[in-house]
Amino acid sequence: MSNISNFYSKIISFKSTFFPSKTIRSLLKTLDEIELEFDDLSFYFSYVKSEIKSSIVENQKDYIKVLNSGKSYRELILVSIANFSGNLVESGNFHVYRGCLDSTGEGILKVFYKSLEDLVKINAIDLESANIQREAIKETIDFIG
Repeated sequence: MSNISNFYSKIISFKSTFFPSKTIRSLLKTLDEIELEFDDLSFYFSYVKSEIKSSIVENQKDYIKVLNSGKSYRELILVSIANFSGNLVESGNFHVYRGCLDSTGEGILKVFYKSLEDLVKINAIDLESANIQREAIKETIDFIG
């Protein structure tokens, strides 16, 4: 790649990071709106939200592609909340010891459960799938730590 095209590539990357498209701004706004629904879990939600925001900014094209495939902003954010909160509690970073989460881990797990409930409410997943995911995360928590 020439120096000029490399330079322009960096400018475009900078521009999209600091001046996101309308679609990405709307997605981030949806994240902020959904955060209000997790009011009683706001401290724990903040861990998840920062991960999601970073991911959206770094992977804008991927998020736009998912939205263009027909997913709603709300569904995409709720799926992201479930994925990132699940990843956080499965990381082992919030375990006191094997199978036992610390208080922050327990709070993030509640965020995970609520996101599954909300996905069921909007018919993005069925109750059976949500229950399978609940059981799977419990098994992983028991194994990791």
